[in-house]
Amino acid sequence: MRCKTFILGGLIAALAVAFIFFLFLDGEQNRGRPIGVAKAFLEAYYVSIDLEKTKELTSGLAGKQIDRQLGAIKKMGRVEKNRSQVSYRFLNERSLGEGKKAFSFELSIEPQGGKSFRRVVFLHLRRTDRDWRVHAFREHQP
Repeated sequence: MRCKTFILGGLIAALAVAFIFFLFLDGEQNRGRPIGVAKAFLEAYYVSIDLEKTKELTSGLAGKQIDRQLGAIKKMGRVEKNRSQVSYRFLNERSLGEGKKAFSFELSIEPQGGKSFRRVVFLHLRRTDRDWRVHAFREHQP
């Protein structure tokens, strides 16, 4: 009986490790896909508010916009971290031609001590020589 329990426990542990590995592998592969880059951008820009990481995911107009924001923050000196709760949900994906995609997401933003509100974010991605980048983004109040 003890041997069967040991074998069953080992099998469950092996399955758990394999499951975690495949989840990690899927996440890594997703970063090379446009939807993975779009979600990584949302996480960095809106959820974590990490402009340095956001910059790595951008090119073109979006890269210039992030550079301006980084410059403004450096001029201001110390900035207090935003304590809003941000979540998002996928709305739509469109192909804009070869190597171009557009995504829209709805954000729910709940500021600390404030009234929650929503925004719709539009992301335009382009394929570079090596990967996908957010080329432009904008948000609107629904």
